[in-house]
Amino acid sequence: VASGNVEVANDLTVSGNATISSNLTVSGNATISSNLIVTGQVTREYNPGEIIEELNAICDGSTVTVQSGSYTMANITAYLVGTLTHQVITGSTINYTPPPGTKRVYYRFWFKWDAYRNSARSHFQFQIDDVVVTPSKNSIGSASSSDHQAAFPVSVEYTIDCNTASNDASNGKFTSWTNPKELECTFRDYSGTEKCLVHVNEWTDGTGTDSIQKPHLTIRAIA
Repeated sequence: VASGNVEVANDLTVSGNATISSNLTVSGNATISSNLIVTGQVTREYNPGEIIEELNAICDGSTVTVQSGSYTMANITAYLVGTLTHQVITGSTINYTPPPGTKRVYYRFWFKWDAYRNSARSHFQFQIDDVVVTPSKNSIGSASSSDHQAAFPVSVEYTIDCNTASNDASNGKFTSWTNPKELECTFRDYSGTEKCLVHVNEWTDGTGTDSIQKPHLTIRAIA
């Protein structure tokens, strides 16, 4: 039983129960033949591809706490109308620093898209600290010329590599990631005669409701 931090520079072998009221750091192997109870954090080396932490939240103003800290989501209460210049999609922005040991960060922003006018061709992209990640650029449109006849859930997704030999922000590649980076999505209309909306759900259960569809944000840190 230990009431403070425990640091073991080599292997740790416990033949009975182990109770630690603070942090446990083991630099070598840990072998415990019975129960291990730690009320603080356990620091260890992660297996390649292991998920270190995952943040999942609806953009409703809630706060989510994960290993790297606490993050408060935007509360989406209004839809956005597309324009001829890129604008940030509300709810997509997060200032994130992954926990130690992270090699890749997966970003996913799910939202509702609506063809407000004509085919509503529109463009989406992901950016990091205001730098557009070129391979993330994507487009959507519909074959209908009638208002609101096309309405789809859309996801902007990208995997950021934070363990590369050199930095290449426009491709989402970094040598390390120890300070917050601003991650977000932007969108725009293709032309002035084709308009789209985001965050609106026009049709529900056989009627037109024009209700707000709150988006969903996922961040996953991978070893």
